[in-house]
Amino acid sequence: MTATVPLLWVVMICATFARPNGLFIAHFGWPRNRVARAMRYYLMSIGLIVPLIMALIMFDNLNDREFSGSLGRLCFMLICGALAIVTLSLKRAGIPLYLDKTGSGDNMFNRMLWNLLLCAPLVAMLAAAVGYLATSQALLARLETSVAIWFLLLVIYHVIRRGMLIQRRRLAFDRAKHRRAEILAQRARGEDEPNHVNSTEGTIDADEVELDLDAISTQSLRLVRSILMLIALLSVIFLWSEIHSAFGFLENISLWDVTSTVQGVESLEPITLGAVLIAILVLIITTQLVRNFPALLELALLQHLDLTPGTGYAITTITKYLILLFGGMVGFSMIGIEWSKLQWLVAALTFGLGFGMQEIFANFVSGLIILFEKPIRIGDTVTIRDLTGSITKINTRATTISDWDRKEIIVPNKAFITEQFINWSLSDSVTRVVLTVPAPSDANSEEVTQILYTAAERCTLVLDNPAPEVFLVDLQQGIQIFELRIYAAEMGHRMPLRHEIHQLILAGFREHGIDMPFPPFQMRLESLDGLKTGKTLTSAARKRPAGSL
Repeated sequence: MTATVPLLWVVMICATFARPNGLFIAHFGWPRNRVARAMRYYLMSIGLIVPLIMALIMFDNLNDREFSGSLGRLCFMLICGALAIVTLSLKRAGIPLYLDKTGSGDNMFNRMLWNLLLCAPLVAMLAAAVGYLATSQALLARLETSVAIWFLLLVIYHVIRRGMLIQRRRLAFDRAKHRRAEILAQRARGEDEPNHVNSTEGTIDADEVELDLDAISTQSLRLVRSILMLIALLSVIFLWSEIHSAFGFLENISLWDVTSTVQGVESLEPITLGAVLIAILVLIITTQLVRNFPALLELALLQHLDLTPGTGYAITTITKYLILLFGGMVGFSMIGIEWSKLQWLVAALTFGLGFGMQEIFANFVSGLIILFEKPIRIGDTVTIRDLTGSITKINTRATTISDWDRKEIIVPNKAFITEQFINWSLSDSVTRVVLTVPAPSDANSEEVTQILYTAAERCTLVLDNPAPEVFLVDLQQGIQIFELRIYAAEMGHRMPLRHEIHQLILAGFREHGIDMPFPPFQMRLESLDGLKTGKTLTSAARKRPAGSL
């Protein structure tokens, strides 16, 4: 009876998870009819398997295994048939054993696993029938235990995936709520234009935000999937090694010898095939951690901390470097390549390469300085030399800038340390926009000033603090030159702000009957017969309709 308790415990948990509002249907999104059909066959088979297991154990312990070869064999063969029925029902229900990168269970590896599990009880039944009862019992018990571990890890993966989905929705909701608060604050001023508001409301919620969150969640799930696959692999190796040391022969295959010094005594240590395979496994795990651990760190920890802009990216980048360094040292030490043996070689290479590759080392060190000092961060708008764009990547050697034409420009990190550049959003993303507005000489300057102030107040992208400013800065050729100095919240608002403010200024001029002036010009007419006589026409400053600036 004690031997069947874990099985009954698993049955109770699965029955709870398979309820209409349970974990499988409500959270994992598995089809309700398939789960119900799988549980029906599962419970029917378990109702047959549990008594058979109890009978099998009883026959194995009764009268010195007198009935083990007859009735015990029959019970085991019936158990194999029941397991085959359970496996077939779960397969038809579409329960996945392996999910690909897209999270789908419709893949070749998943079908291979189900076919293997379906054939295993039938093979064990055949083996028991021809006389290999003990062997088939041991192998089938380990196989079903491996399946239970695999299914447990699958449930853990779906739980983590569901938690990440909830966390991602919470983040998207918080960001959308923050953006909505900004729009409501603008509406409270009572100056928003209907067209502008309508065009903004439908596009703020999720497009740009969800791309980042999807990328982070994808990398995090890839890391979780890799870790669970590693746990499953180690569990299976440990479980099956109890029956037969299948991997013991790997330690007897020596590939090469290395010299090690222990307390001043040198000795030869063989590097076996098993050590090489473990080193390869460590390097593969290190690669997966370097690729995916920063995203998991961002989603699970950094988003909950009150960090200054750029600090999170610096933490994740340095974490990648540390994981790569530690994993590389552990992996190479398993095949006899230790730091104590490489330090002289590294010193010589550093000295030799310092002359030929000094620019590469300078860029690498500059990249570390950028991560710690943070003169630039991901998302900052910078101008260096004649290039202006947004920072998209900060790598060990170079930084990637995406300009306004969506071209990616690779700039060495050294340039951001040794050269002068402009960071438009380092400590404050607010920038000033200066517009030069002409007005005719006979126009009332106070009236023009008020028109410009009104246009700035009505523009939805102009900040109230710092306040807009209007100055009459010059009188040129019978034209009054005004400067409107306004402030935009970020670089991306500058061009839409110019467009909107120009429209408002033109509308204000038309409303007050002010025509846009244009400067005087001279036109010289020459005769076509080559004579030197000519005539010069001079035009004074004239007015033109307010159609453009």
